[in-house]
Amino acid sequence: MRLEIEQIQDRVSRTEDENSAWRKMATEWEGMWKLDAGYKKSWRETIAADGREQVTTSDPYNVVNLLMRLIPSQPKIDIPPRKEEEQADQDSQQIERWLTAMYARVNKQQETNFVDDLKWFLAVRGKAYVEAKWVKEDMPPMLRKKAFPILIRALDPFEVGYRKGPLFTEWAFHKYEAEKVDIRQRYPNLKKWDQPKPDNPITNESHLVTVIDFWYTDPVDYSVWNAVIIDNEFALAPRKTDYPIVPIIETRGDSAPTADKSYRGLSILHPINGAWQYKCRLASNLGTAVLWYTWPIFLVESPMGHEQNDIVVRPGSTQHAVEGTKIQEVRPQANAQLLESMLSKVDADIQQSTFPGVLYGDAGNMQAGYGVNILSQAATGRVEAVRGSLERGLMWLNELVLALVDTFDDDDEGVELWGRNDGDEKLYRTCLYKKQIGGFYENSVQLKVSTPQDDIQMQTLGIRLADGKYISRQTLRDKYLRITVPTDEQDRVFAEMAMENPEVQKVLSITHLIKSHPETWEALVKSTPLEQMAYRIASEVLGIEIELPPPPEMMGPPQGMPPMGGPPMPPQGPMMPPGPPPIQPGAELIGPQGGGIPAEMQGQMQGESMGMPPDMDPALFAQIMGLPMGSGESLNMLGGQ
Repeated sequence: MRLEIEQIQDRVSRTEDENSAWRKMATEWEGMWKLDAGYKKSWRETIAADGREQVTTSDPYNVVNLLMRLIPSQPKIDIPPRKEEEQADQDSQQIERWLTAMYARVNKQQETNFVDDLKWFLAVRGKAYVEAKWVKEDMPPMLRKKAFPILIRALDPFEVGYRKGPLFTEWAFHKYEAEKVDIRQRYPNLKKWDQPKPDNPITNESHLVTVIDFWYTDPVDYSVWNAVIIDNEFALAPRKTDYPIVPIIETRGDSAPTADKSYRGLSILHPINGAWQYKCRLASNLGTAVLWYTWPIFLVESPMGHEQNDIVVRPGSTQHAVEGTKIQEVRPQANAQLLESMLSKVDADIQQSTFPGVLYGDAGNMQAGYGVNILSQAATGRVEAVRGSLERGLMWLNELVLALVDTFDDDDEGVELWGRNDGDEKLYRTCLYKKQIGGFYENSVQLKVSTPQDDIQMQTLGIRLADGKYISRQTLRDKYLRITVPTDEQDRVFAEMAMENPEVQKVLSITHLIKSHPETWEALVKSTPLEQMAYRIASEVLGIEIELPPPPEMMGPPQGMPPMGGPPMPPQGPMMPPGPPPIQPGAELIGPQGGGIPAEMQGQMQGESMGMPPDMDPALFAQIMGLPMGSGESLNMLGGQ
């Protein structure tokens, strides 16, 4: 559906008229954030001319800053798998990592945290807008492979118009002013630039021109159209685009479904508009009372009507006066107790409308931790509208970004980003491809409000529930811990459990030995039980081309012992005479000494009796002798133990 320039301007004018009341209130809210209490004079002029104090409290500024601190700037993104398949689950995890990395890349590109900008607009002006456009073709050729191809930025709500229908965004526009020199560089073919200079009002290069970037949805086929108007002239005629939705997204702060649309986006400062200014006047009156009490009026009365203008009131000074001079002190007695009582009531009303003082670190007379928790929960509810609206806005932004990549990224190289893991803060590289998206844009965004709480008891309860198998340890990490842990924390736990095994520790130690001592590791493990394992790890695990050492040679049998599998050897030395052996004299029996019968007397062969080293591994000796080994001994033999 092609719109004429008059039709677009009519829609812009109607939207601006609808937003006029909200814009007036938003101007007042922003003035409060700027700490403009409505005084006509500065505090310096007031003290010098009127002798009164002029106090401006910082409540609006503190409220906005606290709201921005309570809501995190890095969202937690979850992508459900589009199918019940392992590959789909891997794709969803890849998209999560890519979207998480995208926020850091956009902040670097815009040189500001655009989520913080959105939070400020919501807190102060009650509305926030974010724009996302595919700009790869608009970049210089050298930057197309390096720069992020999507422009994401927060727009000034005063420059945006937005009309939302029941099913889709009917239209949205970004109306702003820019210098002629910048606009002519982007749109050099306008007829405006060709007009003769005497009749052309735009003769100065720094003159401002009005630009309207207008987006609208065709109500028939739901296609998205775009047009650009510069001072009543089409710089870009309406054209049908491939965008799935209008690339401008609206979020609101405190909102009410009233017929008056000006209340469909309120600042957190709205309920204290008026009360804060009155608090400033009360504080000024109290400050003036303190000023006059500290610096009272001195009336000097001299005899015979003489004037003495040289008397100076100063601590520690000595003044000479004419005889008979009288000095009278006039000290105003203001009802400071009444002023303080009224000031405390107004301050309580402001806290009830915004945040309690405990969130600023002032617990007052509260000693119990549950009281702090109650106030913290109340503060969480106070920012719920802002948090929920921001979550929905970022969710729509993620869907739009995935749709842009799925629609406009035609090459096979994907969109590459660098991110940082939560918890361990390590960098990682990630790349998103169209095939991973597959037309599936669903996602969930969470912004967990961080409020100060006495949560030791809650964490202790979670640990007991996890130890008692009432909840899983993953639930303990997600619901009871107030720290950010890596997404693969459970995998890390399993890995640490495996590394506690002595066999795994031996493999890891040998692997690190080979990596850290590539020139000397062979000499370090030579003739040790770890030699065979070290060579196997170097060859099979690390891929080092190395010749495995030969197995240890068998020692020859002692004299008189037959070789394994051979005939008996003839005895060496003098032969015993035939006949019965001589009778040995009887020996005195000795009681057991705790050593038991030696193995040699039981007919068992020992390594030392066969010429082998005394510290020889028993498993190796058993293998040489052909003796059976248990499963545990076989594992130890393979592990080099």
